Amino acid sequence: IFCYILFSFTLICVSCNEWQNYDSRLLHADEIMNEHPDSALSLLKSIDSREFKSSHNQALYALLLSQAFDKNFIDLTNDSLISIAVNHFSNGNNHRYTMLAHYYHARIHYNADNLPDCVTSCLKAEQSGLNTQEHLYLGLIYRLLFYVFNKSYNFDEELEYAKQIQLSALPRNFPEGEDYSIYAQMIAAKEVGG
Repeated sequence: IFCYILFSFTLICVSCNEWQNYDSRLLHADEIMNEHPDSALSLLKSIDSREFKSSHNQALYALLLSQAFDKNFIDLTNDSLISIAVNHFSNGNNHRYTMLAHYYHARIHYNADNLPDCVTSCLKAEQSGLNTQEHLYLGLIYRLLFYVFNKSYNFDEELEYAKQIQLSALPRNFPEGEDYSIYAQMIAAKEVGG
Protein backbone atom coordinates (compact mmCIF):
# COMPACT_ATOMS: atom_id res chain seq x y z
CA ILE A 1 0.00 0.00 0.00
CA PHE A 2 2.86 2.37 0.83
CA CYS A 3 4.37 1.84 -2.65
CA TYR A 4 1.00 2.53 -4.29
CA ILE A 5 0.56 5.77 -2.30
CA LEU A 6 4.12 6.86 -3.10
CA PHE A 7 3.63 6.09 -6.81
CA SER A 8 0.31 7.98 -6.89
CA PHE A 9 1.80 10.97 -5.11
CA THR A 10 4.77 11.04 -7.50
CA LEU A 11 2.47 10.82 -10.52
CA ILE A 12 0.31 13.68 -9.24
CA CYS A 13 3.36 15.85 -8.50
CA VAL A 14 4.89 15.20 -11.92
CA SER A 15 1.57 15.96 -13.67
CA CYS A 16 1.06 19.20 -11.75
CA ASN A 17 4.67 20.25 -12.20
CA GLU A 18 4.60 19.55 -15.92
CA TRP A 19 1.35 21.54 -16.29
CA GLN A 20 2.86 24.54 -14.49
CA ASN A 21 6.12 24.46 -16.44
CA TYR A 22 5.00 26.35 -19.47
CA ASP A 23 7.73 28.49 -20.94
CA SER A 24 7.49 31.99 -19.42
CA ARG A 25 7.64 33.59 -22.88
CA LEU A 26 4.53 31.64 -23.91
CA LEU A 27 2.71 32.67 -20.76
CA HIS A 28 3.67 36.29 -21.44
CA ALA A 29 2.43 36.05 -25.04
CA ASP A 30 -0.86 34.60 -23.74
CA GLU A 31 -1.12 37.41 -21.22
CA ILE A 32 -0.69 40.22 -23.78
CA MET A 33 -2.56 38.56 -26.67
CA ASN A 34 -5.85 40.44 -26.40
CA GLU A 35 -4.44 43.92 -25.75
CA HIS A 36 -1.31 43.73 -27.91
CA PRO A 37 -1.64 40.94 -30.50
CA ASP A 38 1.11 42.48 -32.67
CA SER A 39 3.57 42.29 -29.76
CA ALA A 40 2.46 38.75 -29.00
CA LEU A 41 3.07 37.77 -32.63
CA SER A 42 6.54 39.36 -32.61
CA LEU A 43 7.41 37.57 -29.39
CA LEU A 44 6.19 34.22 -30.71
CA LYS A 45 8.05 34.65 -34.01
CA SER A 46 11.27 35.28 -32.06
CA ILE A 47 11.00 31.86 -30.39
CA ASP A 48 12.54 28.80 -32.02
CA SER A 49 9.80 26.23 -31.36
CA ARG A 50 12.28 23.37 -31.80
CA GLU A 51 13.68 24.18 -28.37
CA PHE A 52 10.45 23.01 -26.72
CA LYS A 53 10.80 19.45 -25.49
CA SER A 54 7.47 19.20 -23.66
CA SER A 55 4.28 18.56 -25.60
CA HIS A 56 2.56 21.18 -23.41
CA ASN A 57 4.88 23.93 -24.63
CA GLN A 58 4.68 22.74 -28.24
CA ALA A 59 0.87 22.75 -28.13
CA LEU A 60 0.64 26.12 -26.39
CA TYR A 61 3.07 27.61 -28.91
CA ALA A 62 0.98 26.27 -31.82
CA LEU A 63 -2.22 27.63 -30.26
CA LEU A 64 -0.81 31.06 -29.46
CA LEU A 65 0.86 31.48 -32.85
CA SER A 66 -2.40 30.55 -34.62
CA GLN A 67 -4.28 32.97 -32.37
CA ALA A 68 -1.75 35.75 -32.99
CA PHE A 69 -1.97 35.29 -36.76
CA ASP A 70 -5.77 35.51 -36.58
CA LYS A 71 -5.79 38.57 -34.32
CA ASN A 72 -3.35 40.30 -36.69
CA PHE A 73 -5.64 39.61 -39.68
CA ILE A 74 -3.33 37.01 -41.22
CA ASP A 75 -5.82 34.46 -42.51
CA LEU A 76 -4.38 30.95 -42.34
CA THR A 77 -6.00 28.26 -44.50
CA ASN A 78 -3.73 25.37 -43.55
CA ASP A 79 -4.54 23.69 -40.24
CA SER A 80 -1.23 21.87 -39.69
CA LEU A 81 -0.11 24.28 -36.94
CA ILE A 82 -3.36 24.50 -34.97
CA SER A 83 -3.85 20.72 -35.25
CA ILE A 84 -0.93 20.29 -32.83
CA ALA A 85 -2.87 22.26 -30.22
CA VAL A 86 -6.21 20.60 -31.00
CA ASN A 87 -4.73 17.11 -30.64
CA HIS A 88 -2.97 17.96 -27.39
CA PHE A 89 -5.61 19.99 -25.56
CA SER A 90 -8.52 17.77 -26.58
CA ASN A 91 -7.05 15.09 -24.32
CA GLY A 92 -6.66 17.31 -21.25
CA ASN A 93 -8.68 19.14 -18.66
CA ASN A 94 -7.87 22.73 -19.59
CA HIS A 95 -11.24 23.81 -20.98
CA ARG A 96 -9.99 27.28 -21.92
CA TYR A 97 -7.15 26.04 -24.12
CA THR A 98 -9.36 23.29 -25.57
CA MET A 99 -11.98 25.90 -26.45
CA LEU A 100 -9.38 28.22 -28.00
CA ALA A 101 -7.78 25.41 -30.01
CA HIS A 102 -11.11 24.36 -31.49
CA TYR A 103 -12.18 27.97 -32.09
CA TYR A 104 -9.02 28.86 -34.02
CA HIS A 105 -9.27 25.55 -35.87
CA ALA A 106 -12.78 26.64 -36.89
CA ARG A 107 -11.46 30.04 -38.01
CA ILE A 108 -8.91 28.34 -40.27
CA HIS A 109 -11.61 26.06 -41.73
CA TYR A 110 -13.74 29.16 -42.36
CA ASN A 111 -10.83 30.91 -44.09
CA ALA A 112 -10.40 27.81 -46.29
CA ASP A 113 -14.15 27.86 -47.07
CA ASN A 114 -14.51 24.44 -45.44
CA LEU A 115 -17.85 25.18 -43.78
CA PRO A 116 -18.78 21.67 -42.56
CA ASP A 117 -15.49 21.28 -40.64
CA CYS A 118 -15.85 24.86 -39.40
CA VAL A 119 -19.22 24.01 -37.84
CA THR A 120 -17.81 20.83 -36.27
CA SER A 121 -14.90 22.73 -34.71
CA CYS A 122 -17.22 25.50 -33.50
CA LEU A 123 -19.49 23.02 -31.76
CA LYS A 124 -16.48 21.41 -30.05
CA ALA A 125 -15.27 24.87 -29.00
CA GLU A 126 -18.74 25.68 -27.65
CA GLN A 127 -18.79 22.45 -25.66
CA SER A 128 -15.52 23.36 -23.93
CA GLY A 129 -16.45 27.02 -23.68
CA LEU A 130 -19.57 26.30 -21.70
CA ASN A 131 -17.27 24.97 -18.95
CA THR A 132 -15.55 28.36 -18.72
CA GLN A 133 -16.83 31.82 -17.89
CA GLU A 134 -15.43 33.28 -21.11
CA HIS A 135 -18.51 34.99 -22.51
CA LEU A 136 -16.44 36.83 -25.11
CA TYR A 137 -15.26 33.63 -26.75
CA LEU A 138 -18.69 32.04 -26.59
CA GLY A 139 -19.96 35.12 -28.42
CA LEU A 140 -17.16 34.77 -30.99
CA ILE A 141 -18.00 31.09 -31.50
CA TYR A 142 -21.67 31.94 -32.07
CA ARG A 143 -20.73 34.79 -34.38
CA LEU A 144 -18.62 32.45 -36.50
CA LEU A 145 -21.51 29.98 -36.68
CA PHE A 146 -23.78 32.90 -37.64
CA TYR A 147 -21.39 33.76 -40.51
CA VAL A 148 -21.27 30.14 -41.66
CA PHE A 149 -25.04 29.82 -41.81
CA ASN A 150 -25.38 33.21 -43.46
CA LYS A 151 -22.86 32.17 -46.10
CA SER A 152 -24.72 28.91 -46.71
CA TYR A 153 -28.15 30.63 -46.84
CA ASN A 154 -29.46 28.69 -43.84
CA PHE A 155 -31.43 31.56 -42.34
CA ASP A 156 -33.13 29.59 -39.55
CA GLU A 157 -29.76 28.52 -38.11
CA GLU A 158 -28.36 31.99 -38.76
CA LEU A 159 -31.12 33.50 -36.64
CA GLU A 160 -30.58 30.91 -33.90
CA TYR A 161 -26.90 31.83 -33.61
CA ALA A 162 -27.69 35.55 -33.75
CA LYS A 163 -29.84 34.88 -30.68
CA GLN A 164 -27.00 32.91 -29.04
CA ILE A 165 -24.61 35.83 -29.65
CA GLN A 166 -26.98 38.11 -27.75
CA LEU A 167 -27.56 35.63 -24.93
CA SER A 168 -23.84 34.93 -24.49
CA ALA A 169 -23.40 38.55 -23.41
CA LEU A 170 -25.50 37.92 -20.30
CA PRO A 171 -23.60 36.78 -17.23
CA ARG A 172 -24.75 33.50 -15.77
CA ASN A 173 -23.76 34.15 -12.15
CA PHE A 174 -24.69 37.24 -10.17
CA PRO A 175 -23.58 38.52 -6.77
CA GLU A 176 -26.00 37.84 -3.98
CA GLY A 177 -26.80 40.05 -1.04
CA GLU A 178 -29.33 40.31 1.73
CA ASP A 179 -30.60 43.72 0.64
CA TYR A 180 -30.65 43.27 -3.10
CA SER A 181 -30.97 40.81 -5.93
CA ILE A 182 -29.65 41.10 -9.43
CA TYR A 183 -30.86 39.30 -12.50
CA ALA A 184 -30.78 39.73 -16.24
CA GLN A 185 -33.19 38.91 -19.00
CA MET A 186 -32.98 39.35 -22.71
CA ILE A 187 -35.59 38.67 -25.30
CA ALA A 188 -33.73 37.98 -28.51
CA ALA A 189 -34.92 39.01 -31.96
CA LYS A 190 -37.16 36.57 -33.80
CA GLU A 191 -36.34 37.73 -37.29
CA VAL A 192 -33.62 39.63 -39.08
CA GLY A 193 -34.48 42.92 -40.73
CA GLY A 194 -32.55 44.97 -43.25
